[in-house]
Amino acid sequence: MPAFSIWFEVRWNIDPTKLLLTGMSDGGTFCYVSGLESASPFTHLAAGRRHLPSADGGNGRMRKDCGALPVYLVHGRLDWMFPVQVARQTHQLLSAAGANVTYREA
Repeated sequence: MPAFSIWFEVRWNIDPTKLLLTGMSDGGTFCYVSGLESASPFTHLAAGRRHLPSADGGNGRMRKDCGALPVYLVHGRLDWMFPVQVARQTHQLLSAAGANVTYREA
């Protein structure tokens, strides 16, 4: 992932302290798995309609301390594919890891 962000940084004037990774559904999974890696360049995450694939972020390389990482999480109460309980659990796991989670149910 760092090579991808470097590609953008050399072409455009990007502030490396403000890198948002976002996604919905499978993109939300990618957001968590990539954005929660200890070597991730992303400083903010926003995932919609998704949950953590596992307690370790799905790849065993999740940041040990999310250090107040801003995470915006939104999920539908009536989602038929991913019950709202999994989003609530994700909220709890990320908060327990130190992330600064804003959680919304619609």
